[in-house]
Amino acid sequence: MISAFSYRNQPVRAILLYKFMLHSNFSHNNYTFSFLLSSCTSLSDSKLGSSFHGHVVKLGWEYYDFVLNGLVHLYANCGSLHLACQLFDSSYIRDVVTWTALISGYVKAGNVLIACDLFDQMPKRNVVSWSTMITSYVQIALFIKALELFYNMQISGFTSNHATIVGALNACASLGALDQGRWIHAYVKKSKMGIDQTLGASLVDIRVRLVDEGLRIFQSMSKLHNIEPQVQHYGCLVDLLGRAGKLEDAKKVVREMPMQPDGVHVLLLP
Repeated sequence: MISAFSYRNQPVRAILLYKFMLHSNFSHNNYTFSFLLSSCTSLSDSKLGSSFHGHVVKLGWEYYDFVLNGLVHLYANCGSLHLACQLFDSSYIRDVVTWTALISGYVKAGNVLIACDLFDQMPKRNVVSWSTMITSYVQIALFIKALELFYNMQISGFTSNHATIVGALNACASLGALDQGRWIHAYVKKSKMGIDQTLGASLVDIRVRLVDEGLRIFQSMSKLHNIEPQVQHYGCLVDLLGRAGKLEDAKKVVREMPMQPDGVHVLLLP
């Protein structure tokens, strides 16, 4: 039940149930503490987590892998990176979860360069560690690095999750990389990945950003640079709107062109 409350993001109920368990004279074990530490992490309560840490040390369970990972994640998430590093450095058992927990802590603290260095040192990676770094690169505007890491992840044989895809799409939107954005969208369809609210918003956002930027550039030709758009410029604008699914807007551009549309433009007319 404690683990169930922890997994269902009800940390307070998990901790209260633990207290009830103690009052009922049931003894705990090392598995119990891993869920309690996870609950403290969800609450960002390092003080309560430290009290559980004391119990863990007293009982000799500090270096069980799942307990150690819980402690590293707790302290890293709460900003106590010196404590997280002490546990990490003193451990002989560093699995992918331990590494990712420390990396996530540095990312949250804004120390992305240290997180990148740790990521490069990881002997083994999982989809969470890849996703964490891709998202981190996007946060510090290293969009090309984010996409490079995304493609390296594919080459390495990992299946992307929603966080990875959202990070890569945000990088594409910021770079104006429509072709890469389309490829990622096709990947989502091919892998039959469910589109949740966040992923759906990212797919829409990349189209909106590119259309807005294209319209801004088109309008600036005459307003800022005294260049009257030619038929090929209108063609580019029509193509941009059409690819973004804005067919009615594309048709309106064709109708309102100051010159006679060519055969390519006429194809869009009803």
